[in-house]
Formats: sequence, C-alpha cells, structure tokens
Amino acid sequence: MTLKAMVACAALMIAGGAAQASTLSEDFNNGMLNGFGVINVGSGSIVNGGPGGDTDPYLNVVDDGSGFMAVTFGPSWVGDLSAFDGATFSVDYIQTEQAAGGYIESFGTLLLTGAGRTIGADVIGPDPIASWQSASAVLDAALFGVTQEIWEEVLADITEFNMRAESWSNPSETVGFDNFLLVGAMPPAVPLPAGGVLLLTGLGAFALTRRRKR
Repeated sequence: MTLKAMVACAALMIAGGAAQASTLSEDFNNGMLNGFGVINVGSGSIVNGGPGGDTDPYLNVVDDGSGFMAVTFGPSWVGDLSAFDGATFSVDYIQTEQAAGGYIESFGTLLLTGAGRTIGADVIGPDPIASWQSASAVLDAALFGVTQEIWEEVLADITEFNMRAESWSNPSETVGFDNFLLVGAMPPAVPLPAGGVLLLTGLGAFALTRRRKR
C-alpha cells in the first residue's frame, strides 16, 4: 500500500468517528407537498415565487373559513425526535394577501404533540409582510415552558408536528412558507479510536523511515 493510500485510510477512519448533527428539512423543490398540509381550515398547495426567486417552489396557504389554520408537517417530522433537544428550527415566510381585522399573535407557534400532551412555543417574531422574512429559534424545554422531563417525554414520541398559520382574525389571508429546517445541536466530539491513533503513529514512523533511506 502506498503512503497516499495509507493516508486516505486514516482519513476515512477519522471521518467515521466525527460527530454529526441530526437534520430535518423541507424546501418543496420537487414541487410536491411531501406529506405537508393544512389542518382545521384553509388549504395548501405548491406554487412558485419563493425566497429563491420566481421559479422557487414554496408552500402556499389560503385561509378559506373561520378557525385557526395550521401547517402540519410531513412524516419525517414525527416519531422519536430525541436527537433534536436544543435543535435550531428555522423557516422563511411571507404574507401575500392580507385579510381584514387584526394580527393574530399565535401566528408561527409550533405545536408539538406527544406522550399524551401538546406543548407550544412561538418561533416567529416579526409579523408576516408582503416580502420574504426568516425566523429561527432554539427548541428546548425553556422555550416551550415545560420541565426538561416533560420536554424529553414529548420529543421521544412526537405524533403531530404543526405550526399555526392563521395571521389575521378574519378569513381570506394567504401566507407562504419555505425552507423548513431543523438542525440538531452538535453532539460532543467522538474521541479518535485507538486504532486510528496507532495508524497515525505508524504512518509517521513509515514516512520517517522512507525519508532516511532516501
């Protein structure tokens, strides 16, 4: 085996031990809902004109009745999400049609259902306007106002992952969402396996020997 090949093997071993963050994402770039939808009232569809430009698909949500509409997330966003304790959630959003009445403060509230309870937290600060904005928040027990024990119980058994999309008190507003992203907190670095240390030591000795022979 050449020195280059040995170095490549060492790099693979080191990479295999590197810590990686868990990630969930949805950008609708395939033009499909991918399990996302709208519940309670309203309807959702994929249209173009997202934050990436005129051809960028996004989730368009239309309010067509009384009640509080919400976006329900796809199947990848339910189940055991314990790896996302302390994760950063982000989303792009816009309001393309404004209704009469006043702004609904609960717009952008994440509702997580699991372990027989539903907990909520507002993750969107600025009101939606007629241009794309971005919002992000770190999801943890403090944000949702629950104990760490309850938070972990809910995360371990998510049955519904929803976000309130009702932005105005009267029906007929239209809002859009794109680039849903949930990135887990980076886990502690995994120490280099003992075999990796030995391999790197051997590589060093091998390189030194070759240099002396030359």
